[in-house]
Amino acid sequence: RRRTSTVEKAASADEEEEEEAPMQTMLSCDIDVQVPNLYHNRSKDVLRRIKNREFEYTSARTRAFRSLLATFVHEDTARQVLGDAARGRGYAPYHKKAWMALAQGSVEGGEALKAAMIDLRTTSLVEKLEERCTMAQGFASVVQACKGLGDDKE
Repeated sequence: RRRTSTVEKAASADEEEEEEAPMQTMLSCDIDVQVPNLYHNRSKDVLRRIKNREFEYTSARTRAFRSLLATFVHEDTARQVLGDAARGRGYAPYHKKAWMALAQGSVEGGEALKAAMIDLRTTSLVEKLEERCTMAQGFASVVQACKGLGDDKE
């Protein structure tokens, strides 16, 4: 009678398991691979900052859009107002709500928050300027009328 070693027993056990288990067609594993740098370290830092900045602005716009929809603004109107704000054409008085939503949806202390607050303040100042210009035109017409009355007396 032939003696079988433990290695042969293990090999025969593995063969039996292989017959029972389905064959794997793909092997997947995570391995860290060193790749030579295509970019200089400063270039990589700039690209990383740009990516973070884009993500910050995009996430702020998404949150602002949801916030505007929650205040019962129509979806198309919210898209148009936020699009105008993103393109730098949002300084009409009705854009204030969009700027506030963008500021609220931004990361605290982030660039998007600062930009939204500056644009909100600019929108408020433009609105006040338009009001004051209208008042000044009204005052100018009153002054002209008063001058006309003074000329009639002479």
